[in-house]
Amino acid sequence: MGRRKKPTRKSPRSNPVGTISITAAGYGFAETAEGSFFIPASKIAGAFDGDTVELAPIRDIPSKRKGEKPSGTRADRPSARVLRVLHRAHEIVIGRYEVAEPFGVVVPQDHRIPYDIFTMLADNPDIPDGSLVRVRMVQYPSRNTAATGVIEEVLGECDDSRMDVEIAIGRARLETCFSESALEEVSHARVDANEALLQGYVDLRSRFVFTIDPEDARDFDDAISLQEKPDGCLLLGVHIADVSHYVEWGSSVDLDARRRATSVYLVDRVIPMLPEKLSGDICSLVPGKPRLAMTLDALIAPDGRVISSELYPSVIESKARLSYEGALCYMEASGRGEGWQAAKDRVARIFGHREASCGYAPRTRGNRLRYQGGEGPLGWAGYSHWGCRPHEERGDVGHRRGDAPCE
Repeated sequence: MGRRKKPTRKSPRSNPVGTISITAAGYGFAETAEGSFFIPASKIAGAFDGDTVELAPIRDIPSKRKGEKPSGTRADRPSARVLRVLHRAHEIVIGRYEVAEPFGVVVPQDHRIPYDIFTMLADNPDIPDGSLVRVRMVQYPSRNTAATGVIEEVLGECDDSRMDVEIAIGRARLETCFSESALEEVSHARVDANEALLQGYVDLRSRFVFTIDPEDARDFDDAISLQEKPDGCLLLGVHIADVSHYVEWGSSVDLDARRRATSVYLVDRVIPMLPEKLSGDICSLVPGKPRLAMTLDALIAPDGRVISSELYPSVIESKARLSYEGALCYMEASGRGEGWQAAKDRVARIFGHREASCGYAPRTRGNRLRYQGGEGPLGWAGYSHWGCRPHEERGDVGHRRGDAPCE
């Protein structure tokens, strides 16, 4: 009697798919829809940390080999091996360049990438041994081949402390360059306030709008304004740069920005989410320049209740840039001693006045807002000191007339 044939599987086996996290010891873990798996170092199959991989569960066999751990550790995760890499997370790797005739070997600075990358020494004969380089992957490691790449840039010497930032950028896989198509799209962008008004944007350039950001901020994407109404209510305006006016859905700029997700501030530089022409110019609410924004107006009662709100596109023009430190220093200057004079001098420098103007400032006590003083350039902006006498005459916002110096 012949052997009985096993029934054919009606549907192919579905293997777990997830992102692999590799440790410095060489083994890794992968989170999948089926759960978390432990992957021995010998079963990585050329994957780099962060790659999307397809897994095949394996029988848990304890091993004493270096870099491997049996099941029963790490919260009893079942073991698996990498069948194949579906998506590579690293196109660029930063590492130390070592001369090994006839190769130039790049040892990744990220210890979670357990493979050296080979380049041809003849292609880069002038790179000093021990340099920190940026290499673009050409071939990823497999069972029979080593990882190879081409060197794109020499960053400096490995023992230079300034290279720590470059290493951090590479480890976090931050994109530092925009696509050519994205740069081409933004090259034609410009601010056309008149055209925006014809499209339905509301002209708010007469409002006293200002920004408050860190002292070393490179771009300014939000601003506020504050106006006191005759009935004692306040009209708070929150103005956000209208980036969507310049970035179409699905455009190259949009796709680049989605991958970056946010701007990254490092100790010596900023890696922006949008090209510099947008982030540092057209969509930055710099003083004295018309800019497109989305405005939220909230009418606030004297007791702090929001009576009504309205959201609409607008054209604004920031009148001043404040830092957190300067704004806080001025608001906390409630006396008339040395600290008071220092606060006056700081705000005078920010606003270009010889003396700081009086005005009103909201005080929060519980849920109540209390105001003291009159109206003036700082008053309209919603920031002033406490204890000054009211203005005798309201001045024009745009020209900052009618200042009444504090005594």
